[in-house]
Amino acid sequence: MSAGAAAHHDLFVFDTDERLGEHGAPFVEGGLDAGESIVVVLDASHTNVLRDALGARSDAVTFIDREGFYTTPEAALAGYDGVLRRLRAGGAPGVRCFGELPRIATRRDYDRWIAYDAILNRAMARHQVWIRCAYDARDVPPDVIAEARSAHPHELLGDSLSSVHGPAPEDVVRAMTPAPEPLPELAPIAAGDAVALRRLLREALGAAGVSDDPASQLLLAAAEVVANARRHGRGAVTVRAGRVGRRFACEIADEGAGVTDPMAGFVPPAPDDGQGAGLWVARQVTEQLEVLHTPGGSAVRLWV
Repeated sequence: MSAGAAAHHDLFVFDTDERLGEHGAPFVEGGLDAGESIVVVLDASHTNVLRDALGARSDAVTFIDREGFYTTPEAALAGYDGVLRRLRAGGAPGVRCFGELPRIATRRDYDRWIAYDAILNRAMARHQVWIRCAYDARDVPPDVIAEARSAHPHELLGDSLSSVHGPAPEDVVRAMTPAPEPLPELAPIAAGDAVALRRLLREALGAAGVSDDPASQLLLAAAEVVANARRHGRGAVTVRAGRVGRRFACEIADEGAGVTDPMAGFVPPAPDDGQGAGLWVARQVTEQLEVLHTPGGSAVRLWV
């Protein structure tokens, strides 16, 4: 299948280095034969396996270390979008991506990355790309692989692709995203004009000992979310903020229904369409963005 034909996203589970090479190399070589650009994002040992299987043809492949690329789901989505835009602008008729998720220690992080795999189905839909996600069964628990199947429209079984008739990607993201806990300890901040809000929020960040870079990032994200709330929300906009353990949270609420799309802010905005750009920026510059429903409406919570 040519990546130039349509966006394609499938799962590949392997349990030996031999299987990785035997099935990874033909996927890459098929793209090279079609004149496509190839991007491979694997750990060092798996990169060596694939290089050996490809031989001299590995020189035509762009290899990226997974640990520096898959820092957060938000960063990975932005990274793929940027890489694909550059390659297409350079004349590539299509792109194939072969990658594996970073080493993961907790179940909560597995859920975040499975949600990421589901988001890829929408985020990459505008690109002419074929993405093959490799899961190493020696490292990833069986129940996680079972859940990962729901995030991929296809799976490589043997030598052929099989369709996976799972839930809609939006439902996968909802299932993998726990409802945020209430934070009654946050203190209210007057949400008057933008200048006053920025000053008061900066004072709260300083009092909490947040360093300059994350403080500046939170101020930028808060400005984007407040602007969205005033543009699309209902009723008064309220802001609460404060330190929670070792982190700092800022919660921006209004009386509207809020964000109902679980993928909002994850999907890179199209160059000719600013829809969703505010939440996209906020997700990119903060450690975490949560959407929650409150008794009087909805809120966006930002973490640094």
